[in-house]
Amino acid sequence: MQLIAAIMAGLLGYTAPTTECNLNPMHIGAKYFITSKVGTPDRTMYLWRNDQEVAHQYPQEQITEIWNQVRDGRIRPIRYFESAKRGIEYQPEDINNGKGDKNWQGKFQLISDQQKDAMALVSTEGTGCERVEKYQIKNGETKIELSWLPELKLVQSYSVEQQNQNLLWHLTDLFTNEVQVKAIFHSYDGYQLTDYVDIGDNESDPFLLNLINLGFISHGASGFYDEHGNALGGNHHH
Repeated sequence: MQLIAAIMAGLLGYTAPTTECNLNPMHIGAKYFITSKVGTPDRTMYLWRNDQEVAHQYPQEQITEIWNQVRDGRIRPIRYFESAKRGIEYQPEDINNGKGDKNWQGKFQLISDQQKDAMALVSTEGTGCERVEKYQIKNGETKIELSWLPELKLVQSYSVEQQNQNLLWHLTDLFTNEVQVKAIFHSYDGYQLTDYVDIGDNESDPFLLNLINLGFISHGASGFYDEHGNALGGNHHH
């Protein structure tokens, strides 16, 4: 709670109303610090929202994925490689072996309502933008805890504890300036894009050849990751 209060009052110059929240969760950015106790480096991740666009930005890897929905509810991503100023553009059918992906909440919130609702609500505290709901679930040796900001539809913290894994995501910064948020998305407008289906026809392109040689994965998994960068799938929440 002290962290959120500091973000609202100090970093943003914003004082949250007592009983309501005037921040718009559709135009917001959040910075997460990811720690693990298995010897892997700490990481940061930025979540940006601009109406029906969501960006997941990974500074260490210099990779950003921007997601949007098409009319049938499926999701189409573009993966940007910042060091090369290049991007790979996908169609919905390029994902999940042609089945597509409709888990928009997993991109927008990092956790779906279905996953959250499978956990037990243990406490609620605070009001307005600072209201926090705390959830947990335990399955065998795995314990998951979630602190959730319902007015902002944001994760405050998320931890996984089990025998061979101890992982924590923690919100460290919040960005509510709409101009700043839009500028993040516009910064990728000048990137050279290649359709995913055309990669195999352009192997003479050094950038694409490097992706092929590295065993480029067709699409990134969103949401929470383990200490090896693997997505923590829905089975960790049930």
